[in-house]
Amino acid sequence: MMRSYNIDADSDSLIHLVAPTTRIEDKMLYVQDIGFFVARENFYMRRHALHSYLIQYTIEGEGYLEYENQAGYLPADTIMWIDCRNPQFYRTSSRTKYWKTIWVHLYGANCQYYYEQFLATNGGKNMARLSLSNHVPDFIHQCIELYQNFDCDLNTDIHASALLANILSECITLLSGSERTMPAHVQKARSYIRSHYTESITLELLAGELFISKYHLQRLFRQYMQMSPKEYLCQLRINHAKQALRTTNLSVREIAAEVGYNNVSHFIHLFQKYERQTPGSYRTSWSRLSY
Repeated sequence: MMRSYNIDADSDSLIHLVAPTTRIEDKMLYVQDIGFFVARENFYMRRHALHSYLIQYTIEGEGYLEYENQAGYLPADTIMWIDCRNPQFYRTSSRTKYWKTIWVHLYGANCQYYYEQFLATNGGKNMARLSLSNHVPDFIHQCIELYQNFDCDLNTDIHASALLANILSECITLLSGSERTMPAHVQKARSYIRSHYTESITLELLAGELFISKYHLQRLFRQYMQMSPKEYLCQLRINHAKQALRTTNLSVREIAAEVGYNNVSHFIHLFQKYERQTPGSYRTSWSRLSY
């Protein structure tokens, strides 16, 4: 790992270096280090090739980040979420000369997937302003408390992993849900698909209903839903089919037609793609359960 830095920080800053007690790297999320930092005017960090993801949340003051052809300020209630294997540079903002943050370095199972979902939700950007009602700093504080006595055991690691999942999920869902306004065209497209999923719906038809270019609709929908309108329609139909398989005695052919597929072979192929089993196998496996 290559780095240069100047740790210009107040004495009440703290850091916990965490060594998980079990070999959990491939099994769950885990903390590498975590802390609370009050950076003064001359603080900066420049590095790369560190196998870690960093989530840093600004409490007061302001930071500044240069990362992956992005550059921007990090005011209060803003997070930066970066893959530390890539070159990064961050520092106290020259505008405030003060940067109070709470952070966690983490790694482990599904880290990459969470990170990719965050970028997809946030338009490819590594900085995001969260609502005042977010719980990210609370979850990080709870993680700090877990390790404050350096008394690590499996239960602590499992508890910390759950808190990390809460942190990552909070960052993603706040940006993809009601905290970020979804364009009216995406809302209307989703509503139309829900109301007409049993019918034949093409991108051209959907765009025509909304008086929008089909290419623009496709881009918008994928940006905010992380899938295309066609994928959304397929998943909606499969979910309705699963409900029918578990709660009715309709044949697979009848269920296929009921959710909008006249070609039963095509329906079975799509069902296997999404569920990794045939409709018949799905029905059989759930029919064994007693409630």
